[in-house]
Amino acid sequence: NRLEQYCFMRKADDDTILVLVNFADRAVDVHVSIPAQAREYLQIPIAPMHATDMISSSQWEGTTEGIDLHIGAWKAMVLKINY
Repeated sequence: NRLEQYCFMRKADDDTILVLVNFADRAVDVHVSIPAQAREYLQIPIAPMHATDMISSSQWEGTTEGIDLHIGAWKAMVLKINY
């Protein structure tokens, strides 16, 4: 839901971070798609991806094209991406 969840990516050198925030009063499952334009601009290849939440240490798997995540009510995730 674009009104209740917010997501952005940043990359510096070899570090890629994806931040997801849930402003809803309930937990949600979300699919975060990473557009081709973003991958091209950030020079991210299409590949399997492993993500570690730097807040909770939760582990997630996906691809650099997208990832399925579960986020709690009023929570944030700061995912360090490895591909």
